[in-house]
Amino acid sequence: MKNNKKISVRVNDEITSREVRVVYINQEGLELEGEISGKILPLEEALEYADKWDTDLIEIATDKNGVSICKLMDLDKYLYQEKKKAKAAKASQKKGDQKEIKLGVDIADNDFATKEHHAREFLLKGDNVKVTLQLRGRRKDSQVIKDQAMALVLRFSDSLSDVGKTSSMPVWQGPRLILQINPR
Repeated sequence: MKNNKKISVRVNDEITSREVRVVYINQEGLELEGEISGKILPLEEALEYADKWDTDLIEIATDKNGVSICKLMDLDKYLYQEKKKAKAAKASQKKGDQKEIKLGVDIADNDFATKEHHAREFLLKGDNVKVTLQLRGRRKDSQVIKDQAMALVLRFSDSLSDVGKTSSMPVWQGPRLILQINPR
């Protein structure tokens, strides 16, 4: 019988309950009905069956009466199945995509409203929005233009405050002003 120290389940002698409800799983992974499956047995008797069939007694849950529910199956196979289930569950969780909205310093009001509308849709869908404003040419060196750019990006952030929250203040990265907005 195997005893793996890295697992978070109780196996064989680690089970503390005096009585266990046993489910027997054969080599093909099928639950067998029969002489012991589903029955409550003393722990010692369940361990004898595990020895007899060269399997492990794995505690999977405890019922409301304090009786451990255990599977009689190979420990490596059980760990593999649990790892596969966890991986599938993680893959099924939707992670919000990163969408980018680009602004210009001299953006018109209707264009600003359109960009705001698109950002709002992204945030309501659960996506993160990255707002970028790039300065080009002589504008990169003008402090007045940089102040206007900062004011524009903050105004954009404020207009979306009901559906999104900013993770931090806008940051200059060279000639580019970047702001991250996450969904609420």
